[in-house]
Amino acid sequence: MNPFGRILVAMALVALVVPAAPAGMEEYKVDILHSAVMFRITHFGISYTYGRFNEFEGVIAFDPEDRSEGRIEMTVETASVDTNVEARDDHLRAPDYFH
Repeated sequence: MNPFGRILVAMALVALVVPAAPAGMEEYKVDILHSAVMFRITHFGISYTYGRFNEFEGVIAFDPEDRSEGRIEMTVETASVDTNVEARDDHLRAPDYFH
């Protein structure tokens, strides 16, 4: 699984959610005040660099009667990448990565 797939899976598993508009399926909006989209990248196989995306939104929906009928929709603003190093963040925003 690629790193962005892991981000979405992790977000879905750990996100605190608040009810949105239930109608048939139960639907929950990701609570951005109590959630985070974070990542970890290996650095030469000996250490890790951590980062996060500061702007995102999402919806988790499922049918309590049929768990196969569910969905997770996430939108992450890649320009909001934040590794706490401005030069690295600028490099990540360049066309080499998220374009």
